[in-house]
Amino acid sequence: MVFEIKQAVLSSSMVAEVNSTNEYPQFYKDFLDVTYKPTQELINNSKYLYQTVGYIDADSADAVFTKGNTWEGFEDDIKHVGVGMHSISIGDVLIAENGDTVVVDRRGFTNIDFAKEL
Repeated sequence: MVFEIKQAVLSSSMVAEVNSTNEYPQFYKDFLDVTYKPTQELINNSKYLYQTVGYIDADSADAVFTKGNTWEGFEDDIKHVGVGMHSISIGDVLIAENGDTVVVDRRGFTNIDFAKEL
């Protein structure tokens, strides 16, 4: 089964804005929230930050996590797209072919709804 990988991504202009101010802009607060303590509500509020960064062929979310953090030996199972994918981390959204969707959290995975619409 192929899983679509969505990660919260900051553009270069967003990074420049964060680095040029003493106060965090709202988009950066949203980014920190979903990459530290993702919840359905926080993800709903931060969908604008998420981009599809890759696809991983795996049997389960656990296998996606392993392949997405090991990479070596799994190159044929991983396809990078767009801005490119970093290792699978807290706040990343994994969408299975059947539509089952989880977010990586501090203790594993939590089922979430990540509708295509914003």
